[in-house]
Amino acid sequence: MLRYLYRRGQLKGLMGGSRPWTGVWALLFAVRLFKKASSREAKVVYTEVLHPGETLVIRHEDAAPKRKRR
Repeated sequence: MLRYLYRRGQLKGLMGGSRPWTGVWALLFAVRLFKKASSREAKVVYTEVLHPGETLVIRHEDAAPKRKRR
């Protein structure tokens, strides 16, 4: 039901210009953002089994320097 209202709000509100439907969409969009921001679940990005003697190196390389204006 919420998915239907969200989509209807997009079509009739944002695309169609209806202020009440835009409000419905904005409310449901805010709820989605809040849920995503408040989720405390860890997200697994990479997994691999390490055997004895193997190592895993994690590093972060600096970004390329930005050009200076002349």
